[in-house]
Amino acid sequence: GGGGGGGGGGSLTNGVIQSMTNAASTALRSNSNNNNSDIKTYDKGESHFCTAPIAPPLAAFPPLSTGETPAVELLRRGVHPLELLGIPHLIPKISSVLSRLLSQVHLSVGCLPLFVTVESPLLKERSSNFPTLCLLLRLLPLFQPESWGSRPFELFPLYLLHMDEQIRLAARETVKTLVRCRPDLRNAVAVSLALGLATAAPEDSVTAQREVAAALREVLEAWLGCVCEKTAGECLEVEDGEAGQIDVHRIEGACFAALASLDPETRSTALTIARLTKAVHLALVAEMSCRTNPVISDSIRTTAVAVAVAA
Repeated sequence: GGGGGGGGGGSLTNGVIQSMTNAASTALRSNSNNNNSDIKTYDKGESHFCTAPIAPPLAAFPPLSTGETPAVELLRRGVHPLELLGIPHLIPKISSVLSRLLSQVHLSVGCLPLFVTVESPLLKERSSNFPTLCLLLRLLPLFQPESWGSRPFELFPLYLLHMDEQIRLAARETVKTLVRCRPDLRNAVAVSLALGLATAAPEDSVTAQREVAAALREVLEAWLGCVCEKTAGECLEVEDGEAGQIDVHRIEGACFAALASLDPETRSTALTIARLTKAVHLALVAEMSCRTNPVISDSIRTTAVAVAVAA
């Protein structure tokens, strides 16, 4: 359904093309300097790490001039920028190389939580990989996460709690960008953060709880905005069965767990998340119903917006 909307995609800025070229070249050089046997990749049966396809940071690009369409909006329509450039055959190769690089960097510096402050010579040496991991996180949205390994979003809560501030910021930007440009992955992103809120944030780290809770709130706000835009006919979006689903029970369950936190700010954010979850659910119902009964959909959409404002 999204292919038809890509015809008016317009041109891409030189910044997008150059960023993708630089990222691919850097990864290819890095890969050529390493023996494949030295790079560990996880099998699909393993649960902790996935080899993720990667692309350039979308939010970093300046506003585009008239007639041009941002890459994030092209993806939202189901059109990959490399398809418009006539080189879609390069996507699998670039994804494979960059996923190996991400795999290697994650094993080195991916699991350094915010609440661990112990420093060592080894840690200082590995910290040189922080900028690389940060870049790879920002590159994720432009490549198809459905080709990732097992349960790719499990790692986002870890990156949101990383000891390096820039990695935390990159992870937070990435989840919001994914929600905007990949309708079929919105529920997966939200559920991963909900599970992170319930399990990954330890009770003795207030900052960690606040980081994950704030990220989940921002994701739901972005999701609600996207659905309302589509319902109002303000944007084109690829049609996918997963796009209209939200796992209300799992997200609300995480809210209940967060309500038991000792931190008042975390409890307040949990209540906001619960309200936003309801608002997203109502907005999805409105979007689905507008295809058959516009009058009912307007009523439901009005209710959804009212709930969102109250949140």
